[in-house]
Amino acid sequence: NVEAQQHDKSSFLHWVKRMLAVRREFPVFGTGSFEVLHSENPSVLAYLRCSREEDDDTTVLCVHNLSQFPQPCELMLGNLAGKLPIELTGRVPFPEIGELPYFITLPPYGFYWFTLVDAVEEPSGRIEP
Repeated sequence: NVEAQQHDKSSFLHWVKRMLAVRREFPVFGTGSFEVLHSENPSVLAYLRCSREEDDDTTVLCVHNLSQFPQPCELMLGNLAGKLPIELTGRVPFPEIGELPYFITLPPYGFYWFTLVDAVEEPSGRIEP
């Protein structure tokens, strides 16, 4: 019931609330351009959503596993080299995109939504968004 889910931070209710919060924070999901990315794996759907506003350069990379089994995926993202993918639900930075294919492994029916930000190398050698 709803009362039990309100007390459980890992419940479906809280998951839906997090997804709605991400959707509100990134209107590019509903109004941005849509570009499907090629993936050799037919079980993986990958696409970019890019803002159409002149003063907003938001780009979101979405990668979805449509299979009941874990799936690997190589994406050709050379035109986005130097960008740092930040996963939207947990705000976890992933490795910087380079010239080589970008490799992602997805859990069964899993997905990643990334905002792509410019990577800046710190003097310590760490890459920060």
